[in-house]
Amino acid sequence: MSYARREALKAKGQKLADAWNAKHPVGTPVMAYPWVRPEDPAFDPKTVLVTRTRSVAWPLGCGEPVVLVEGYSGGIVLEHIDVISLDEYRRYGLLAEQHHQLDDPAVPDSHFYTRTGGQS
Repeated sequence: MSYARREALKAKGQKLADAWNAKHPVGTPVMAYPWVRPEDPAFDPKTVLVTRTRSVAWPLGCGEPVVLVEGYSGGIVLEHIDVISLDEYRRYGLLAEQHHQLDDPAVPDSHFYTRTGGQS
């Protein structure tokens, strides 16, 4: 890849990250898909993270904009982040707490829940 192309991708990524940061402060409730989005055939519902952002977004060296979220150690590309309402975040938190209290071994870790219903 040429230097000019790489710099153009970085500039585009920075513009996307800046737009994200202007609308979504650190602590924004999100539904994160670290590996693949639900529309991908390889999607596994156990990999969905209902969480909050813990950083501002920034572009990687390749230009892809990413953000850090609670409960995950690496950056997740913004295309794999859906902003959710505070009510939806709380609802999933209550579900996680209830499942944790039940101590049901069939229920995945308390941070992982699939989203039901339409987009918010």
